Amino acid sequence: MTSRVPPIAPALLIMSLAPLLHAGLTYVDATDGPGGNTTLADGLPLEANDTTGATTWRQRDEPAFGSHGMVFEGIEPSPVIRTTINGLTPGSGYRVYVHFWDPASTSEDWNILAGFSAGDMTTYSREAGALAGSIAAPLANTLTYTTPPTLFGPVSNRENLAAPIGTTIADSNGEIRVWIDDDGSTNVNLRAWYDGVSFEPVALVTYVDANLSNTTRRDGLSFTPAAEGNTTIDHNWETRNLGNHGNVFESNADGPEDAPLLVTTLTGLLPETTYVLYAYFWHDGRDWRLKASADPGIIEDQGTPGDLNDDFLPASPLSHFSPTGTANGTATAAPMAGNTSFTTTPLLAEGNRVLRQAPLGTATSDSSGNLQVFIDDLAAVGEANRTWYDGIGYRRATPLVSSADEDGDGLTNGEEISLHTNPYLADTDGDGHSDSAEVAAGSNPRDPRSVPPLPGNGVAIAPDGAWTWFNDERAIFHQGSLFTGYVMANGQYGVSRYDPAAHTAHHMTLSTAAPRQQDDHNNPSLTVLPDGRLLALYAKHNAEPVFYQRTSLVPLPSSTADWGPETANPLPANNTYNNTYLLSAESNRIYNFHRCINFNPTITVSNNLGSTWQPSVQFISVGSGNVRPYPRYCSNRTDRIDL
Repeated sequence: MTSRVPPIAPALLIMSLAPLLHAGLTYVDATDGPGGNTTLADGLPLEANDTTGATTWRQRDEPAFGSHGMVFEGIEPSPVIRTTINGLTPGSGYRVYVHFWDPASTSEDWNILAGFSAGDMTTYSREAGALAGSIAAPLANTLTYTTPPTLFGPVSNRENLAAPIGTTIADSNGEIRVWIDDDGSTNVNLRAWYDGVSFEPVALVTYVDANLSNTTRRDGLSFTPAAEGNTTIDHNWETRNLGNHGNVFESNADGPEDAPLLVTTLTGLLPETTYVLYAYFWHDGRDWRLKASADPGIIEDQGTPGDLNDDFLPASPLSHFSPTGTANGTATAAPMAGNTSFTTTPLLAEGNRVLRQAPLGTATSDSSGNLQVFIDDLAAVGEANRTWYDGIGYRRATPLVSSADEDGDGLTNGEEISLHTNPYLADTDGDGHSDSAEVAAGSNPRDPRSVPPLPGNGVAIAPDGAWTWFNDERAIFHQGSLFTGYVMANGQYGVSRYDPAAHTAHHMTLSTAAPRQQDDHNNPSLTVLPDGRLLALYAKHNAEPVFYQRTSLVPLPSSTADWGPETANPLPANNTYNNTYLLSAESNRIYNFHRCINFNPTITVSNNLGSTWQPSVQFISVGSGNVRPYPRYCSNRTDRIDL
């Protein structure tokens, strides 16, 4: 199969005069009067004056006051005003601050209200909570600027502060409006001194939920997904009342299916404009999948339901996504969506499920400002690799600066053009290794089959896992395979089976939502039972008086379905760690050493291969709660356990 890497036109991507993301803030001083950028909230002219007692903003223009020698002062209940930032890139994201002054005085607390709408403003002060619900604003001189204010202070103990009001998108005219108010107090010690605003470009993603109004079938037939609760293998999508806006489209949950290929249409974009695109799907720690692309050239055909050969190519780069990376050698890693900045952050986690973000690269809207993304399940894979499709994200692909690093992969945009990699994608070929890592290692960042070697010719056992040193056995060699237990990034506990002869790996999720905890103290302890099956014990880190266990149904489990149900075993106190050993000379008695009673080493025993456990007994006593030893254990698995 030939991998398809979309061509990149350097002349369209590199512009030396374009804004550099995160280069620094640009300060804009607030001005009133004809041609000024600051008006009343409704856009009518603001004519600030210096008449004491007037219910308006008082203009203070002595040279010692504020940047450019002028501030707007609000003491009395002053009207809401707004400042307009113009000359921005339409459709691009910006981080905005509002600058105000405050004296370093315990008897005065100047503050300001600010936001992106008159009806949704936040109170900012020097210290959080100085006024009811106020948020702390940093000193303006602690931020980085390309165009700084002309004055930071201190001047007569007054200092310039910058209220971080958040991020937003510039409108089609390249403008952002910011609303400002005082707190309405007549107390001069609670006045507001407003000076201006500052901004910097940021890469903000707009999330669009997939629903029946924007998502249709690719073949043009009526899209009527099955209702939630359907258990029929009908080669159709099913709606589930979960995820963002209470709706996801699900396939393969009831058994092997081939749901029809879908098209989600984004509308209201800037016409004929390039956007960076993402597709969003869920997984519960298992290897749920999604196929998605904005390129109709990789769509093989119309996606006829029921025909398992009637699908777009799953191995095309940036079209087939998995939370665990290069699953079966074909999938692109989809990172957790929480690593992205959104205009409005979507639901990122729900129960034991995590939202994943599939990077689709770039695409250009049509003359009407519409753009299509094609969505499909992975045909006939079944419940373990189901698809939960939730929505699409986009951000404008602004022109790039050669010396900048748009995708944050360690290569400049200019270097990426020279290498023919995609400066909008940290991992151009979707093999789980960043472009810069591949260049440094000598592998090809445009070929998913070419990956950097691990140090010392090492082998990756699991794509997502961590462990601590106080749970054993963390890894065992059993019937020709290496089994390793670990904690995944989403807080669930997994086991991987690696076959060194075939160089293949199988990844399994052991824990349900109940013991989930993002803590590397919680990796499973693995024990081989007399019939070859595996017993796994695991627990949260000192969070509840219980440990959990699962037993494999077969000696060589390779999927989560190869494990029996999870059971919980109550304990007399909060519990941490499991160290499990079976002694064949003691009629296969199993000892579980854990930290429990009085925070000390504790032991519980099973005489029936883990079906039941005797009451826990403290066997080392040290201190009175927080003083405890950290033992390590080993065994000959016959008649001896050493610690």
